[in-house]
Amino acid sequence: MHAQLRAALFFVFCSLCTARADVAFLQLQASTNLSSEWMSVPLRDADLTESGSIELALPPGLTNGFFRMGIQIMTDPVLPVNVGVRLTYFYAEGGGDPAMAPNPHSIRQAVSSDGANFTNEVQIFSADNLVDPDLFRIGTNSYGLLVTDHSSTNLIYARATNVAGTYTNTGATFPPMVTQSSTIDMGGSFRVFSSGIFAYSFDPSTGVLGANIPSLGLTAMQIGKTNGICADPSVIRLADGRYRMFFKYSPMGGTPEQHELWQITSTDASGNSWNTNTASYITNGSVPGAVRDGQNVLMYFVSFDPVLSPNNSLAVGVSTNQGTNFSFYPVFLNGSPFTGGYDPSALLLSE
Repeated sequence: MHAQLRAALFFVFCSLCTARADVAFLQLQASTNLSSEWMSVPLRDADLTESGSIELALPPGLTNGFFRMGIQIMTDPVLPVNVGVRLTYFYAEGGGDPAMAPNPHSIRQAVSSDGANFTNEVQIFSADNLVDPDLFRIGTNSYGLLVTDHSSTNLIYARATNVAGTYTNTGATFPPMVTQSSTIDMGGSFRVFSSGIFAYSFDPSTGVLGANIPSLGLTAMQIGKTNGICADPSVIRLADGRYRMFFKYSPMGGTPEQHELWQITSTDASGNSWNTNTASYITNGSVPGAVRDGQNVLMYFVSFDPVLSPNNSLAVGVSTNQGTNFSFYPVFLNGSPFTGGYDPSALLLSE
């Protein structure tokens, strides 16, 4: 890095740290082209040497990098709740559509003791064209993983005797166009929700997907939209026994930045239908993955807010009243914004 840039960074960095004790990291902007394709490169205070220089490793694929002073101040997230979370997600490097990332695709996990700062990233499953993982507990020493095969537009089912894997493909077959799933035990019987939104009975011991359950489906018209699709469901059980579904609404032909996150609650504890009067918009974002701990709900999602989550990284919506209201926070992996992780699926560490 040029010596003058090092000096400028040192001056600005020290000035900010003096003015604000809660500075978490600054960002340089790096690119292979001075006018396009800029990306944010997070820098933390530990990256600054005693001499005032910063040693910056070039991101993968970046050569002959140019830099500019695109500084952004963020603080380490301090959530109003303290929830231990295991996050399962599809990981992709580089820009563009994550689903089109080079094969094989990697399904990974990371853990957090506070719900915001994740570490111990491990790969649990890998194959070509995989996206949208859904991890769920079947029973004692038994866990299931449903993953969307992006190229074949159906699901792949894998199992493990330990939540951290490794997961083995069971060879179960699923009908086409059953994708982006959420699996939950609803009163002793498992159900799989998929994009559309459709619901199916499911036997996790065999991987057999049953008939469609029409009453549990959900269309864009039911939430007051005239077109588009409801997709990427995530279902939790509330304290009173009812169920709440978090999902993405995508307008017809809309870009990811136009995706909206919504929620809807079942009519009763049987979970046999949805109360459309409870459908409500939460925020802009994509692919929610929710988990409940008492009154607290953490909803992880891909955010396109450059202040909340640089480079379309993960964010979390935190509710202390089971989803009635949310506040939003950045999510970190090993001290940097959780970039490259998509389609989050959340479990409590105790599960």
